[in-house]
This record gives sequence, C-alpha cells and structure tokens, in this order.
Amino acid sequence: MMVTLAIDTAMRELVVGKVISWDRRGFAFAQTADGRRFFVGGRELRLAGIQRLEIGELVRFETRLATAGRAPWGTNIRVVSRRAPA
Repeated sequence: MMVTLAIDTAMRELVVGKVISWDRRGFAFAQTADGRRFFVGGRELRLAGIQRLEIGELVRFETRLATAGRAPWGTNIRVVSRRAPA
C-alpha cells in the first residue's frame, strides 16, 4: 500500500496590509492594498510577541493559502507602523 503525503508547496508571498478588524479574543483581519483579506490568528500573533493590534496599523506578513471553507491567512507577522494617536 502506497501513501502519498500532501506537502505545503503553495507559493507564499510577503505582503504589507492594514489591520481592518481586531477581536478581543486575540485574532485580526488584515487587508492588502489590492483588496485581499487575510486572517491572522492568535497563535501567530503570540509567536511574534504581539499582544494587541489596532485598526489602521500596517503589518507585514507571509501569506498562506486557505483550507476548505476558511479565509487565507497570514503568518510570520510583524508590525510595520503603529497608528498615530488621534
């Protein structure tokens, strides 16, 4: 019996996006300049040492393809610029 393992060979891309939503449970959504939206999970934020994101902040992240029924997501996230105080 031969078993084939699926390996993540999806092309990844490094992008900059703006935080468009933040949930108090610890996850966010970011949108790139071309309108693509990406989920950023709490685990990814914790791994990056980020406790909270503010709407409007710019973040840089590596894209990952979505699994069935889920939004594409960002990994290896870094804050590029904090939002200026109002």
